Amino acid sequence: MHNYKIKEVFRTPNTSGHFFGYFDKSQLSNDKSKLLVHKIKKWDAYPKKNVSFKIGYYKVGDKTKKFYQIGETNCINFQMGSNLQWINKKSDEVIFNKLLNNEYVSIRKRIENGIEKIITPAIYCIDKEGKYGLAINFKRHDVIRPGYSYRHETQNAKHIPVETKDWIKLVNLNTGKSEIILRMEDLLNLNPVSSMYESFHYIEHLSFSPNGEEIIFFHRWKSKENQIYSRVYLYNLRRKIIKAILDSGRGSHYCWLNDQEILIYGGKK
Repeated sequence: MHNYKIKEVFRTPNTSGHFFGYFDKSQLSNDKSKLLVHKIKKWDAYPKKNVSFKIGYYKVGDKTKKFYQIGETNCINFQMGSNLQWINKKSDEVIFNKLLNNEYVSIRKRIENGIEKIITPAIYCIDKEGKYGLAINFKRHDVIRPGYSYRHETQNAKHIPVETKDWIKLVNLNTGKSEIILRMEDLLNLNPVSSMYESFHYIEHLSFSPNGEEIIFFHRWKSKENQIYSRVYLYNLRRKIIKAILDSGRGSHYCWLNDQEILIYGGKK
């Protein structure tokens, strides 16, 4: 076995709570000088939908532990935060999600001058180069996934079992333009099974391959008996080809090992 040594790079002050987000993003800037955080007050309850949270960073090695605020968000959960992350290797811009005028959007913001750009719809993930993002209908996600959504339940997010026009969008983070690349009705027509009927269908856990040419995502449905079936798909963005890479009903956490291999926790039928 290898003997790895772990070195503490920074410890946030205990005067308030701090949280970052999901395991597939690094809160440490590329030059290892800054540490992104959500600044929160309470750990023992889900964040309330009417509360705003500070977004900012600490400078690694700063003994004064000064907090540098970048902005605020009213969208956070204890799985993925607000999808806060560095948007490029220069580590001079961040992106995070926010509810603005009753719409979920992403805020792309420069650290030095505070210039920000609003991107619609809100992103779920971005590619390695920070050029593109993937988006889902977070209003629908609010209904079914409290641990991963923002819980601003609106009239547009009713408990409709199947919303055939539900979508995955590809978002250009530079121009702000987006396009639908897949709809729920496309997924419902791919090898339909009996467990799909009278279940609540949704899309989640999206990410780009390291080279940005393919995406992985889950089509999930939850039965009236609260049983969740997961179908894991791989979609080639250029060739527009989709294929199920795990269809046992059991699929969960994963990571890209390289452009051809994925490590995933799942199960046989």
